[in-house]
Amino acid sequence: MPASGVLEARVLRRLGMAYRLRQHHVGLVLWLPERCHGGAALARLDRLTGKIAAELNCAGEPLFVVRDGALAWVWLPFGARGEIAWPALADTVEGGDPTARVCAGEVESGIDGVRRTHRQAPRAQELALAAATGLRVTVYPEFVPIALCQDIGSTRAWVWNVLGDLATEDEHSARLRETLQIFLATGGSYTATAGHQILHKNTVQYRIRKAEESMGRSVHERPTALGMALLAWRCLGSPILRPGGGDIAPTQARGDQGKRTDPTGRA
Repeated sequence: MPASGVLEARVLRRLGMAYRLRQHHVGLVLWLPERCHGGAALARLDRLTGKIAAELNCAGEPLFVVRDGALAWVWLPFGARGEIAWPALADTVEGGDPTARVCAGEVESGIDGVRRTHRQAPRAQELALAAATGLRVTVYPEFVPIALCQDIGSTRAWVWNVLGDLATEDEHSARLRETLQIFLATGGSYTATAGHQILHKNTVQYRIRKAEESMGRSVHERPTALGMALLAWRCLGSPILRPGGGDIAPTQARGDQGKRTDPTGRA
């Protein structure tokens, strides 16, 4: 096993002893770009972690793992909550420490979710370090299309997260996805979508409503992510969709080995 994998396994064993795994989590990477004397950097990061946990109403104490003198891994516990206010994270970091950098993974659940959100945070960190804009806070869900690149397993898991049951490989879902993609491209116009597909306007309205039911959210909730997920489906096709009939293979869901689970991390 590579050195990074050994370290991750060691940390996850510690997680099992000090942290409740069967809940929702967000993984963070925190660091200071400047040098500090003694343990000043870690003390600052620890204080900032406490402020973040309080502002986001965490369900318990976060787990703070030191990586080096100015960098730490953190897991935030959210209990049954599957959503957090990302702007609140940015505001807390901006007001909490003058130079700290924070990168966050997606909200994930369960034992597999601990790993996924933890692996997403360093990907966000890679983007932050490469960005010329000097991002203070980089949230993986906001930059996921860039971070995924050619990682098909992670792309698949993200598409499932965004599209929900609409990511199923069957004719009904395909019709809904096609109509939804045109609907977004026409600026949310039922009339233009109907004209493009040679459908009655009421049929388009029905399909959009059924698409929202399949996703479990409004089409207006995450329009950018939704458009990117549909684009990924257009580009990659069936390899990133759930098999029809309800069978979910773990290697299809995450691109790695593990227990049978939905990649969204939701039960």
